[in-house]
Amino acid sequence: PVAVGRGGGDRLQRAMAQVAEKLRRRCEEAEQARQMLQRMVIRDNNLEQAENIEKQTLEHQVEEPMEVEADQQAPDLNNN
Repeated sequence: PVAVGRGGGDRLQRAMAQVAEKLRRRCEEAEQARQMLQRMVIRDNNLEQAENIEKQTLEHQVEEPMEVEADQQAPDLNNN
C-alpha cells in the first residue's frame, strides 16, 4: 500500500473520475461509430438490392418484347 498524504485521496478520486469519464465518452463514440457503419452497410445493401432489381427488370423487359415479336411473326409464317 502506498501512503497517501492529506488530500491525496481526493486527487486520486478526481483522476479516476476523469479516466472513467474519458472511457465513457470513448465507449459512446465507439457505439456511435458502430451505428453509423451499420447504417452505411444497410444503405449499401439496399442500394445494391435496388440496382439488382432494376437490372433484372430491364433484362426482363428486353427479353419480353423479343418473345412477343416471335409470337407475332409465327402466324405470318403459317399463313404463307
